[in-house]
Amino acid sequence: MEKKLIDYIHFYIGQPCVNSWFAETHDMYDNGWILAGVDKMSAKPYKLDNSDDFTWSKEVLVILRPLSDMTEEEAIALYCSEPWHHVSKSYIKQAVIKENVKGHQPNIIEIDHAGPSGSSGYCMGTDLLYLNKLSARQFAFLLSRGFDLFGLIESGLALDKTKREGNV
Repeated sequence: MEKKLIDYIHFYIGQPCVNSWFAETHDMYDNGWILAGVDKMSAKPYKLDNSDDFTWSKEVLVILRPLSDMTEEEAIALYCSEPWHHVSKSYIKQAVIKENVKGHQPNIIEIDHAGPSGSSGYCMGTDLLYLNKLSARQFAFLLSRGFDLFGLIESGLALDKTKREGNV
């Protein structure tokens, strides 16, 4: 089944984007746009906004971050965003983002921790956070930071923020 941007775009309202209905050399292409809304029933379904103006467009490309761009601080915050995790942020030694790890499902975060833990006294070990088994809170956390959770960059439906000049 072919991926369509209109099926995913609502998750990225508030994220930077370009008005791809225009050529890249046109002023309206990259005008500091933010995706402000979506109206699936409209001929121009994408509402774009910046500090001076707004417009509706037929075509947009949202500017997203690949999961590989996640910082260690973001990985720790993602892991600790769930109250049932028994390890405090201060006891996490390392968080490593791994993609397509052999023998595991793709895209995991490996969390090494050691320190006091609840009633058991002391806890040391490694936890794996599978990015295809996120809680609603973790999912919202990643979306709020502009991560591509649906393979839109790979499908050509979004731009990779890390490959843009000025990283914007």
